Amino acid sequence: MKRGLLIDDSNRIPFTFEGRHMTCFSGDTIASALWRNNIKILSRSFKYHRPRGILSLAGYDANTLVDETNSTNTHAERQKITPGMWVRALHYSGSLESDRLAVLGMLSPFLSAGFYYKAFYKPFNSWKFWEPIIRRLAGLGTVNIEAATIMTDKVNDFCDVAVVGGGPAGISAAISAAKSGQSVCLLDKNPVIGGSLNWLGGGEAEKDRLIADLQAQTDVRVMPDWEAKSVFDGSFVIAAKSKQLLRLRAKKVVIATGARSLPAVFINNDLPGVMLTSAAMRLAHYFDLSCGSCAVMLACDETDAIAARTLRGYGVNIAAVFNLCEEQSEWADF
Repeated sequence: MKRGLLIDDSNRIPFTFEGRHMTCFSGDTIASALWRNNIKILSRSFKYHRPRGILSLAGYDANTLVDETNSTNTHAERQKITPGMWVRALHYSGSLESDRLAVLGMLSPFLSAGFYYKAFYKPFNSWKFWEPIIRRLAGLGTVNIEAATIMTDKVNDFCDVAVVGGGPAGISAAISAAKSGQSVCLLDKNPVIGGSLNWLGGGEAEKDRLIADLQAQTDVRVMPDWEAKSVFDGSFVIAAKSKQLLRLRAKKVVIATGARSLPAVFINNDLPGVMLTSAAMRLAHYFDLSCGSCAVMLACDETDAIAARTLRGYGVNIAAVFNLCEEQSEWADF
């Protein structure tokens, strides 16, 4: 499987993170660019200032929110680096690596959800004193009130079948609809279609077959980088891409957004260095980056076994694999 599917390693792009000048490859997202520069902490959590790093690398979580040139609270896993972009981590005091306010984590047993609403409203009108202090301690990005207004083009379109999701299920649905004589729009939020076949490993043959069959259809429009935001009654789809907004009306809508991995529950599972197996595979196949030199894996099905073998081939030492399912499973041969 091709490594670095989304990057052009012949084209270096300059950017700035926390005042430090760095470079990355064309196609890198903010998260992959920082990982490429050996930066594992991207921001801090809003309440206890705990360090945050890559978890899903797909924008499924709020771990990698940052401020950047054009917006605040941007998903670093989804936003591509542009030349000259500046990026700032969120919510720390002192330095990102040594946040003075991380001491708040030690007080967590006493700081229940919404505690400030219960503790700081007496005596009468005292909230006016506490509010600015609490707002400085909590919250995330900073809104730039001087930011330029971004004009968004509105695009209206029509089709018989709108397919949301360009993975194997979505491509198959688009092919089936097209073969029945219907016009199809295939939307996917990623720069390339294929879904998990792009990064899981072992799916190259199936992907090539599906893409060839899709390209053979005459009335299918493949729309990468278009993220469906909402689906309304009447098969009305709202999607966004960069500075464009798509209003798509269809006779039918097929939702084929696939499945998501869930993080295991254990103490400190939110800290940098803990990531989903799918994120490690995306780092490798999308950006030609290793998740680390040594890893411990939790496995529960055949896809995890494929990932373990793939990462070993990528130079990652899998120190241990904890099989959470039947030990005698046929797939559990690492």
